[in-house]
Amino acid sequence: MLSAAFGTPTFSEAMSRVAVIDLGSNSLKLIVADGPPMVEVSRATAEVRIFPERGNKLTPEAIQAATDAVDQLVTTAKASGAERIILMGTSALRDAPNRAQFAFALKERTGLDLSVISGETEARIGIDGILLDPALATIRNCITFDLGGGSMQVGRVIERRCVQAKSLSLGAVRMTKAFLDNRGKALDAHDIESLRHHALEIIQPHLQAGVALGAPLIGAGGALATMVDLFKAAGESHEGGEIGVLTLHNWLTRLSAMDLETRRAVPGMPPARADILPAALVVICALADHTGAESIRLTHHGIRHGMANILLSEHGELLT
Repeated sequence: MLSAAFGTPTFSEAMSRVAVIDLGSNSLKLIVADGPPMVEVSRATAEVRIFPERGNKLTPEAIQAATDAVDQLVTTAKASGAERIILMGTSALRDAPNRAQFAFALKERTGLDLSVISGETEARIGIDGILLDPALATIRNCITFDLGGGSMQVGRVIERRCVQAKSLSLGAVRMTKAFLDNRGKALDAHDIESLRHHALEIIQPHLQAGVALGAPLIGAGGALATMVDLFKAAGESHEGGEIGVLTLHNWLTRLSAMDLETRRAVPGMPPARADILPAALVVICALADHTGAESIRLTHHGIRHGMANILLSEHGELLT
């Protein structure tokens, strides 16, 4: 159940500021938004990985760290004037058999309920959020993806309407643990190819080969944002929000040849993402190659924006 931080005001009471906290597998992210129409006011991120090392069960340490971080994000949201705060769980929490224990800890600490949404719901709301990006206002047709720690959401948009949305178990943390868990060593080419083959097997039934030849591929997620930071630190140009797929392939080759400590020392590399970035690049490149995309248009919009937009709509009062 979704809950309000300060009661349950109706739309007619001019609720105009909301907050969404996305409890992702690799990080916890907050946006505060005004509206309608939705306008992002601020954002914050806590680099807390809740995806378990083994199996699907959340560890006590992950529950404690995430509860502390969510409490801080709730405090930030309230300080920003949010009248309503939503806690939203995705892939890692969908799989976790002890998520009720985590939800109880969050409720005790923050007074807020945790809503764990389905993969398809995550994909559809995420596409709606991507389409809210003002930089994409003129794009009518596109292929979208949002790569997280536990899953990747893919979709197809025709005339600004979502006609296909799917959540695939290809998240960067999940794939690192399944294929590239080399305990700090440089990555084996056979393991990378095995991951690529697996990714293509998962992607192919849901997206037609070459589908991005006639429509742009638009991507969201921490991996692409990290790549922009690496480009800047390396003095490489990055113009117009476009990232070349060949460039991503080249960076994958470079990063895979490094051991983990060397990768962490690459200028611009967030230490918390150094272990999972190669897996993320394998999945992204597999998707781009299958769809025929030569470049990817980066967006910082996604599921948090889509959920905020719902809360700010005339139907938002129903999400209580």
